[in-house]
Amino acid sequence: MRDRVDGHLNAGRPEKAWDTAAECFREGNRRQRYFAQQLLVHVAPRMPAGAWTHRRKGQAHQAYVTIPRPEAAIGKMAFPAVGGVNSRFVVAVVTPAPADDVPASLAADTAEAVLRALEAARQMRTPTARFRVRFDPEQGWSGASCGLAVALAALSAFDEWPIDSRVVATGSVGRGGLVEDVNSQSEKSQLRREARPDARMLVPDSWLVDETELVRVTDLTAAVGRACPPPDPVTEYGRAVEADRLGDWSAAARMAEALVDHGHLRNHERQRLLVMLLAAANHSADEDARQRWIPLLNPDVLENREIEPWLWAI
Repeated sequence: MRDRVDGHLNAGRPEKAWDTAAECFREGNRRQRYFAQQLLVHVAPRMPAGAWTHRRKGQAHQAYVTIPRPEAAIGKMAFPAVGGVNSRFVVAVVTPAPADDVPASLAADTAEAVLRALEAARQMRTPTARFRVRFDPEQGWSGASCGLAVALAALSAFDEWPIDSRVVATGSVGRGGLVEDVNSQSEKSQLRREARPDARMLVPDSWLVDETELVRVTDLTAAVGRACPPPDPVTEYGRAVEADRLGDWSAAARMAEALVDHGHLRNHERQRLLVMLLAAANHSADEDARQRWIPLLNPDVLENREIEPWLWAI
């Protein structure tokens, strides 16, 4: 049984590993149940949030196994890979970098899709943004359908907004951030039902779907709204203040830019965010960012806001 469980884990199918151990725990003798319970403890941390069905949660309760708390992640998103050695979900991991860095082992069409996705993410934020892209695993799959997951992970990494771990994606990203069609629709839908039954999968708008778990999106803006929960203004304000206190003016300004027009802010909080933007505009060598921030500090633009006179003297 241990070999079967490890085989499923190595193939990237932890839900199959869980089901194998859970069956032995349910039907085995006392000794087998003991070892099966140990295997369930081993497999549980590898289980993605979308794989925890009500049945599996019940099995975990019966076996006294702790279910990991689902956590949103920054710069990470999974996509289905079918038609290779093993059908499984692959995780795109994106972090900011001095220059775009894509694995050299990727097939030419896959690498092109990744670069298109990064360019689309840049168009939504700033032309100077660069990213390092890695995949888990990097071998055993190929294709352009990773593009949507890569673009969303890049936006998540740039904005430092977490992606809901119960959301996955498939689709290629074209010019203007449009989500384009990909092949193997039925196989990818089936893989989601098997491996991530409790997850929502973002798919191109062209898909003809009748499953509530498949969410059609036309472009990156729509996909971001589905994948990244809206930031809590209180939490984000605190993060912006902390970044400003540590002298990370660019990070503070990015968060301030996203929050400054939030309706739940009090006047003194909005003023502090404007001070952060002004400080970042003075310190930043990023001219594109300055051009976005400066209009927010323009008295003509802010004529309807109650801004203290001392702000403009800084």
